[in-house]
Amino acid sequence: SKLGEFWPSTPGLKDITLEQILSHTAGVLQVIPKGVADMAIVGDLAGMLRHIESSEWKPLLPPGAKQQYHHFTFGWLLAGLMRGARQGITPGLDVQLAMNKEVATTSFGGQDVADLTHAMNSSSIEEIADMFEVVNGFLDNLRKGRAAGATQEQKVNSEVLMGVHGFTHWFLPSAFEQPCYAKGLLPGVVGYSTAKDIAGLLLKAEQGKILKSDTLKNMKRSRRCMGQDDAVLPRELRSFIDSEWGLGAELVALPGRDKADKGWGHTSSGGSFAVVVPGERPLVVVLLLNRTDSWKRGVPQAVLKAAADFAACGAVKA
Repeated sequence: SKLGEFWPSTPGLKDITLEQILSHTAGVLQVIPKGVADMAIVGDLAGMLRHIESSEWKPLLPPGAKQQYHHFTFGWLLAGLMRGARQGITPGLDVQLAMNKEVATTSFGGQDVADLTHAMNSSSIEEIADMFEVVNGFLDNLRKGRAAGATQEQKVNSEVLMGVHGFTHWFLPSAFEQPCYAKGLLPGVVGYSTAKDIAGLLLKAEQGKILKSDTLKNMKRSRRCMGQDDAVLPRELRSFIDSEWGLGAELVALPGRDKADKGWGHTSSGGSFAVVVPGERPLVVVLLLNRTDSWKRGVPQAVLKAAADFAACGAVKA
């Protein structure tokens, strides 16, 4: 199925298939669409879909040419498609998502809520060096994209980085405690559940209680494009540079395992993840962190390593 069949008011996106959306190969690599100047709009799903319709959005790369993480875009494209499928392709209607209104509006009451911020400290020499490396990489990609004879991919990399310049604080972990995100809807980014519920959902899927075995097998088949160059992403999303996807599921490399022996689920730039780990003792692991430096510190990797060892009946190391 193509997006144009369900969302005809976006002609620039009409040839993107559902498979390409789910596998992050749609080519719509813009993290923040042009013309979005207010963070509140990002958290307004109906408003974002209207903006996409009016801005004549187009893929930066031909759909199917490259697999690269579509941060906010993944959810917006799916929401537009779902609206058309559920509403009989009636443009102009507000988005109606298949979710319980009580879930969408429930407050946390007196329960503990994770603090997504941390105290500011003086930067270390290593952190300053990392900042300079990021800035140099940013400038280098801009130069390549603007040079005479630049390839299409170099031009795209430059546009992706320029598109988030000045807006990276919009997708840091601390951004999600802002009212416009906490009370808004960012499909594919913001979830309403508990770690236990997410683990239970993935377990049922892996056991064939939600998806048929053929569907599950197809979902876990990699759609990474052969011979593609490495992804170029802003510093805040660089944990996804080497990410690989099936259909709506990230295929997660497991420390200590063969490259072909992957888990599936989803990781986050803040270090959180929900992953099915295969093995003789398979298990589902859900880790909630939401720190800006989790992957750099190796915390998620250490937990995945312990889970992979346990699933393979190896010794679990703390």
